[in-house]
Amino acid sequence: MDKRLEMMERAVEALEAAVSRQDRRIAALEGMTAEARAVAGEVTEAVAPVDPAAEALPDQWPISAVRGTPALAGRSLLILAGAFLLRALTEAGTLATGMGVVLGLAYAASWIIAAAMAARKGARGSAGFFAVCAALIADPLIFEASTEFGVLSSTGSAVTLSIMTAAGLFVASRWRLQESAWVFVVGAMVTAATLAVVRPPGEEATAVLVALGLAAVWLAGRHDWEFLRWLTAVGADVGVLRLTAMATVPGGPHGIDAPHGPLVAVLQGVLLIGYVGSSFVRALRGRNPIRVFDYLQTAVALAIGWGGAVQLARANDSGIRGLAVFALLVGFASYAGAFGVVDRRYGRNKSFLFLSSLGLTLVLLGLRGSTGPASAVVLAVLALIAAAAGSHWDRVTLRTHAALFLAAAWISSGVAAEVAGDLSGRAGFDAVPDAVAIIVALLTVITTLVVLLARRLKTSGWVQRLPLTALLVMSGIVVAATLVSVAAMVVPSSTLWMGTVALSALTIVAAVLASRWGIREAGWIVYPLLALTGLRVVLTDLASGRTVVFVIALAAYGSAMILSTRLLRTHRRRQPQE
Repeated sequence: MDKRLEMMERAVEALEAAVSRQDRRIAALEGMTAEARAVAGEVTEAVAPVDPAAEALPDQWPISAVRGTPALAGRSLLILAGAFLLRALTEAGTLATGMGVVLGLAYAASWIIAAAMAARKGARGSAGFFAVCAALIADPLIFEASTEFGVLSSTGSAVTLSIMTAAGLFVASRWRLQESAWVFVVGAMVTAATLAVVRPPGEEATAVLVALGLAAVWLAGRHDWEFLRWLTAVGADVGVLRLTAMATVPGGPHGIDAPHGPLVAVLQGVLLIGYVGSSFVRALRGRNPIRVFDYLQTAVALAIGWGGAVQLARANDSGIRGLAVFALLVGFASYAGAFGVVDRRYGRNKSFLFLSSLGLTLVLLGLRGSTGPASAVVLAVLALIAAAAGSHWDRVTLRTHAALFLAAAWISSGVAAEVAGDLSGRAGFDAVPDAVAIIVALLTVITTLVVLLARRLKTSGWVQRLPLTALLVMSGIVVAATLVSVAAMVVPSSTLWMGTVALSALTIVAAVLASRWGIREAGWIVYPLLALTGLRVVLTDLASGRTVVFVIALAAYGSAMILSTRLLRTHRRRQPQE
């Protein structure tokens, strides 16, 4: 207890000493003259730390920027005056045309170097003005050297424009000068597009546009200059699309030479591989997220690059097997990257969705490009494989792709047309379809059984149940169409009413599957089947004008309406809704 009192007494004594020292300091300050206090204040301000936020106040930085702008603008005018002096000497004949062009380009390059030096010193404003001057000198000079002076050929102008723009973009990327990058890119795009129009067909100028687009993709990945690649992608797409139209339209534009086919094919390939490949690598690495640009530009590149290559091959009467093989290889590589790399490292994110969708698209394009009826069978086999893998590992993506593969097989094999003809009661339809249609129909039923038998009873969410729903619809329609075909072979007159009977029976079976075996997806298709059957009754059965058809159709449809709805109601009473 005594020790605590002693400690408290010592603390109080220390506080009293500190207060006395402060009192003496205050008294000394009050005794100072006004002049001495002013001197003390100036010293305090001189040694006070500078607040960075105070230097960047919103009401101060525009004033400093405006103060420096006239000097930079005046310097830019002097630079442009030097360029006009070279032009005047060239037009007067003092300098040869070729020498004047070379000196003008060297003069523009010197200001790119000046922009780099200014950026290195931290003078970003000066660097931006120097970049604008370099672009204003180089781009018009290249255009005039190719058109008015005739010094540069189309290839020479494209190469020169590419070199000057690459130098400017290197400086902009090295010191992160986004405004300078915009100046060089926009100037090069305008120059290249104008050259392509003025000196058609313009394969070289279009190559510059494609190169700008891919360079902007690299810059966007390095510095996140997102909008820059949108602009350049539009230029590259339009340029390649223009050449493709000129090369594939019979006769072409009047008075304009058709573009060289191999060069157009190369540009199509560069556009396709460049954009699709960059998005593929971006998704595979997973470091940068897939964005809207990747989805849209990949689709556009496939439409222009792949679709244009197919049209060009057909216009030249050449095959597309090489394109089909390429698409299949990249498609399966996309599947491997999605499930083997992205899914294991990062999960089912946007990159996984992008790569799996790209794989599906390319495989469909590749198989469609291969000629012959075997492609439909291959699609159906792929659907069975995807369904088996998706059911084994419980992957809704693979089950969805299985349904899409089957839909593509239906279209290419003619099963869709056969089924529609059978169920609509078409007069004079082929009761016995060809072997390919039979194989595809059989694989459809097998695929549905694989997914149905391996379904997860605890699956939650309607999205996970959509693939099985689609497969049930396809298999049910196939079975109904088969019944119509068999009945037509036995009783040819049954074609008018057998479609309604088959659809009604299919509706009842779906209701039984939902009520007795708990297959909820089967219950989802009951009412759509009732609507489809009712539409057939109105459009086909009642329109036939035959009493026998009326009786059979109405009896079958009425029975389906009563039994299916009763079965579903019984199932709802038995089990509470989730």
